[in-house]
Amino acid sequence: MKVAAIILAAGGSSRMGGRNKLLLPVEGQPMVARVCGAVLQAGYDPLRVVTGHDQVAVATAVAAAVAAAGVQTVHNGDWASGMASSIRTGLDALPEDADGVLVALGDMPLVGVDTLETLRRSFEAAGGDRIVFPEFDGRQGNPVLIPRKYFAELAAISGDRGGKALLKKHADESLAVAVRSAAVTIDIDSEEAYRALAQTAKEGPVAST
Repeated sequence: MKVAAIILAAGGSSRMGGRNKLLLPVEGQPMVARVCGAVLQAGYDPLRVVTGHDQVAVATAVAAAVAAAGVQTVHNGDWASGMASSIRTGLDALPEDADGVLVALGDMPLVGVDTLETLRRSFEAAGGDRIVFPEFDGRQGNPVLIPRKYFAELAAISGDRGGKALLKKHADESLAVAVRSAAVTIDIDSEEAYRALAQTAKEGPVAST
């Protein structure tokens, strides 16, 4: 199966005191580049990173941060309207033969290759027909993997909602995958969260298999 991925990197990082969180270093590389590396190593292809806020400075910097991995960025000029518009922008940039798409967040750098591979394999084992999401200790996490049959419905969502809204609507067509890491529930969206990053339990190196 061809399972693509979208990484959402369009937000304004309003809680980061003027810094863009996606460009902050995590173990020696920009946060968004680390997320890209894990997604690529887990076998998702193609991968598109959706930019938005501050096209001149931030979007350009994000594109440069992921260029070394050969990742293509697409720009969402309507990013301020909410997450849904960025997902739509990403979907429009995917090939027509993609069987599914992983919708991932650029500010979740602790989600490891093991987890991402488990989600993809679970999706494939279910025939590419189920919405797949990680679950840690009974808590629903990110990212969410969505079959092609729901692409049009996903693209029609508006505002600051995304794959979880679709998941809630189609709970009977969804598959929860238990994972051993809390990383699927941790996003780095504030200065406090970034400072605590080094103390957070990780799954292991991004390159793990």
